[in-house]
Amino acid sequence: MVQSNDVGAVTFEVKWLGEKNGNLQLKVEMNTHSVDLDGYDLGKLALLRDDAGKEYLPVFWDSPTGGHHREGVLTFQITDSENQYFNLIIRDVAGVEERTFHWELGAG
Repeated sequence: MVQSNDVGAVTFEVKWLGEKNGNLQLKVEMNTHSVDLDGYDLGKLALLRDDAGKEYLPVFWDSPTGGHHREGVLTFQITDSENQYFNLIIRDVAGVEERTFHWELGAG
């Protein structure tokens, strides 16, 4: 499932990739015509929050530089497989304090 957010000068599209090797992965695309995106390190600006309020920082942000168009994969190490939902929160990109993307995982 892909979610998008076009608040401010940068459009985000985030795709839930699911679990791989015990880690949760999300593909993130950023596009703009007015901001150099290379200065934004989502490895430091993103976090994942579960239904219990526990926060996870990325263990890896794999993204080549790209100027106005950038994409990569955020990887989080998740220890609890019983979560009902996750929120991906991306902070402080192009003047937008916080963007939230929400995924419902369903029961058990």
